[in-house]
Amino acid sequence: MPIPRAAAALVTVGMVACSGPPTNLGAHVEDTASSYAGPYAIDDIQSSCTPGNPDQWNVSVHTQGWADRVVLTMAPPAQDTGSPDGATSEEHPLDNVDYDPTGAWDQWAVTLLHVQVASELEPGATTEFACADKDTLAMAAVMYQAGAPDTVADCAWWGASPATRFGSIQGMTCTCENPDGNCS
Repeated sequence: MPIPRAAAALVTVGMVACSGPPTNLGAHVEDTASSYAGPYAIDDIQSSCTPGNPDQWNVSVHTQGWADRVVLTMAPPAQDTGSPDGATSEEHPLDNVDYDPTGAWDQWAVTLLHVQVASELEPGATTEFACADKDTLAMAAVMYQAGAPDTVADCAWWGASPATRFGSIQGMTCTCENPDGNCS
């Protein structure tokens, strides 16, 4: 069951691998006329990390209205030069895995496998952050509006002090997704 937006947080749960809808459906924006008139917003986030060999991060974002793209940013503690293994902030594109043909919503997701060295880092596929880093990471999801690919429609952040680490995103203060409402 999805975590409601107000209660979305970085949680650790077991994930079951299964086949799902095809990825990379972003072309639907150009191929299908949308009758949706707004609003354009992030309305649900699910985030988890499953320890293993390697650790596996899973992030899913549901939007109201079609998005041109959704990008996840993972940031280590601001006072650090990086995580213990030298990681710095990472940006990962999410794949469009499902959508409403009328333009009312999009579903975006990414699975990231932990790698030990920076040379193995691949945006949208691998991360230097292990599950053990989850309590020190700040995370943000940014939705870019369909038809206006340089326009941030909405953003949400969660984790450890995301407001301090990110400040604002294109002048927008993001919605805090921590259960206690504290993103300072």
